[in-house]
Amino acid sequence: MNEFPTIDKAFIIDNSSYSSYVKGLDYYNRGNVKSLNINEDGVISVSVEGAKLYHVELYFGDSSKFSAACDCPYDLDDYCKHIAAALVHLMQNNEKIKAEFKKINKIKSAPDDMYDKKIEKYLERVEKEKSLKKPIAEFFKKFPESFKEFQAYYDGVYSLKEDGRKKSGAIYYQKRVEDSINEIKSVFMKAEFYKPQNYMSQRANIVSSGAISVENYGAGEYRGYFQKSADYIFDIFYAKAERSLKMGDICGGASFLHAIYNFAQEFNASYIKAAIDEKIYKVLEGCVKYHLNKAFSALIEIALSENFEKDDARWFYNGLLAIYFSSGISSDRRLGNFDRLKLICSRHGAVEFMLDFINENLINNSDPKTGCPPYINAQNAHEAFYLLNISGETGRAVKIAEKYWQMNIILHREYIEFLMKNFEHKKALKLSAAILKIFDKNPEKIREGLKCGTFNELKEALSAAVKSMDEILTSLVNFAGSRQKKAACLKDLYRALYTEAVYNNNLDVVDKLLNVIDEIEKLNSQGVPVKLAGENISMENFSGTLISEDVCDNLFKAKIFKKMCRHDLVIGVANKTADDYMFSSICGLIMNEKPDEVFDLFKHRIGSIVSKGGDRDNYGHVSKLINVMAKIPSKSKELNVFIEKINEKRIYTKKIM
Repeated sequence: MNEFPTIDKAFIIDNSSYSSYVKGLDYYNRGNVKSLNINEDGVISVSVEGAKLYHVELYFGDSSKFSAACDCPYDLDDYCKHIAAALVHLMQNNEKIKAEFKKINKIKSAPDDMYDKKIEKYLERVEKEKSLKKPIAEFFKKFPESFKEFQAYYDGVYSLKEDGRKKSGAIYYQKRVEDSINEIKSVFMKAEFYKPQNYMSQRANIVSSGAISVENYGAGEYRGYFQKSADYIFDIFYAKAERSLKMGDICGGASFLHAIYNFAQEFNASYIKAAIDEKIYKVLEGCVKYHLNKAFSALIEIALSENFEKDDARWFYNGLLAIYFSSGISSDRRLGNFDRLKLICSRHGAVEFMLDFINENLINNSDPKTGCPPYINAQNAHEAFYLLNISGETGRAVKIAEKYWQMNIILHREYIEFLMKNFEHKKALKLSAAILKIFDKNPEKIREGLKCGTFNELKEALSAAVKSMDEILTSLVNFAGSRQKKAACLKDLYRALYTEAVYNNNLDVVDKLLNVIDEIEKLNSQGVPVKLAGENISMENFSGTLISEDVCDNLFKAKIFKKMCRHDLVIGVANKTADDYMFSSICGLIMNEKPDEVFDLFKHRIGSIVSKGGDRDNYGHVSKLINVMAKIPSKSKELNVFIEKINEKRIYTKKIM
């Protein structure tokens, strides 16, 4: 079985198309990916719900070769939206599936008892006949790579088992990390690929081969050269780590990864012998720093898939948490890394092995003035809060939350959930309201400069805030002593549910939102106006606000209008939609209820496309729209007449259908 690759947006688009990626992402977000299974050959089977339940098979071969199949009728050159949806699911659960892939790989590659007995029997026979020393020496001379693997196994695994007290534990593995760092540094300095003359020499060879032209020169080319050269050096040590892991030397493999991480984190100009331009150094530094995340991801994969001896586990988890609490990891990966920390902590015994780190760095090492550890800062406070909480140090966790919740949006979310679990509703409501205030400023415009976290972190925090506000305010509405108090609670609840609906495209809250509007309209009719932005909250005003909303797509708006039984508004949204796929999806919502109106919508849209001429792209647009029109109930005869009229114009070289 081959290794499971890292799946990201670029991988999906490269292996399908942007259109399929967008549609697949929509399917994933709607929960249409129903099941996933990996067989012993590494084939991933996924069930994706579309017009019916389709079955997707994915296979990742050697050298990142990828193939896929789906039993849907899609027959264009690229992969369909069902395959893209399956890939999006893999992207969102990449580390978990990698771990599962690795487990299956181990099971498949493990030698059986029969093979063990054959080896033992053969060695007994050879040992009786002659000394093993001479033939083994000759074999290793002939196959030096085999000698390296045997040496690594003997030094890293076998001798460690024979003399565990001398070759295990934190001191031993830390020494291995330091030795590996020095080795990386030595290889890096000897390479000297960063010298301008070395780069220009290699470039001259590439130009002479005709691969690039002499004019093709720029920062991108320099970056590509540096990244390739740096990757070549680091790949030597990734290979050593992989070899150690295959031999069962888990902490030995981890020590190489820690060495790569530490080297990349500490990298500076002193590691370079030659004087180079500041801009070029920055490019080189970026290429090296890339391996911070790569080495860290590899360590997390080990944490999710390997089992440790007790002493080894303490060293490993201490080192892993030290990286979590360092500043080397890019902030855009913070949310994913935190989710993976939770997954690691869910493994049996993992928290017990983390207690040394928690006690030494998150509890005992406190600043007596503030009561908060200096090891903790605004960037990692959510991780400290989580670890202290699950290890029973709730009081210290709350101190950290109180200090940092306004500076760390993930902690903000975690603290709200903590307060709700502990029935501190008043405080939870205050923190939830603070998140809504951020959205009042339109985070679409300020998200790039948002200091409290990334936009995705903010949207997740919004969901937690709205969930808590819904629970608290609904209770207050039910027990309100006056209509004025009820109106105030309903106004806040409306604002919260509306924000959650449009910013997270969350249809699950829409029914509750519409019920809240109904209650508000009753109060309005009773002379207790509930106003927002100077206007009474009502179904009509809500519809008008939603139509002009620019943070959610038209398909989402149309789904809400359908829930409201406002088919006229669905048609209006469809008319304003430029994208054919989204237009078809919107029309599909009311195809059964309003077949005549939907048919006219398609006729008008196709007519406008036909009027633009007969190029291939237009033909493709028309064909796809006709395919959707064919699904409109009781319109087959009218459709055939319409198609004949288009074909009579002879705009296209091929007939429509």
